[in-house]
Amino acid sequence: MIRATSYLALCLTLAAPVPAHALPHSAADRARFFAICAGRYSALADHEALFDGAASEQAASRRDQFVGLLDAVMPDARDGGLTGVMVLSWRIAAKHAQAMLLQSATFQLDLVRATQSRRRADHYFDECRDGVLDG
Repeated sequence: MIRATSYLALCLTLAAPVPAHALPHSAADRARFFAICAGRYSALADHEALFDGAASEQAASRRDQFVGLLDAVMPDARDGGLTGVMVLSWRIAAKHAQAMLLQSATFQLDLVRATQSRRRADHYFDECRDGVLDG
């Protein structure tokens, strides 16, 4: 169990976003932000597909919006030395970390841990929304 907890902590650390309400200025940082958010919403779309098709479609639409933003900044980010492999790794790590939080929030028998996981998952989604809407 300690290994799983350590792994989750590592994934969350790797997938840590830029601060909310502050859309990054550099193209590479924006690409990282958009990739992480696309990964998070990809996890939500997969998770919601188990329970609510409409919510899954909404999450997939939000994911696609972040992918569109990512595609828009990638030419400048590549000019700055960012590789597609790095962007993909950010997206996958964020998806995995968010999926683990969503699974814990939904299936964890310990209600305190489930609540903590739900709050963290919601916080990360808020960062994505706030970073774009308020940035």
